[in-house]
Amino acid sequence: MKNQRETWDALRAKYLAAYEAARDLEIKLSARYLGASQSWLWRGWITKGEKSRLETLETRRDKLGEKVVAMIVAISPRGERWLSGVPVSWLRGDLTFDDAMRPIGEPLSVEVPLARGWTREDQKRSLG
Repeated sequence: MKNQRETWDALRAKYLAAYEAARDLEIKLSARYLGASQSWLWRGWITKGEKSRLETLETRRDKLGEKVVAMIVAISPRGERWLSGVPVSWLRGDLTFDDAMRPIGEPLSVEVPLARGWTREDQKRSLG
């Protein structure tokens, strides 16, 4: 299990670094283009080079995020149950190794946020 934890920690650290790099560039670009807070607005104004760099960072972030979710499904007793009723962004960045490895039926250490349109009852049925 220690090897799984080390792999988890390394993968999450890479994901979080990629997430922060993409977010930091988004903030920088948003501030540069009239402080527009809506990305759909300023993304139409950025240069080709800025767009390319942002897309590269977002692609890296998303690929690492997919690896995090795949690892959760592979090692967690809840497996694919994590894929329903829980925001993917929370799985990628906030789910702890200890909660991922907690047996079905055992309460988690945190209250898991709800995916859009889900109720607590729906989520409890899904996660077990």
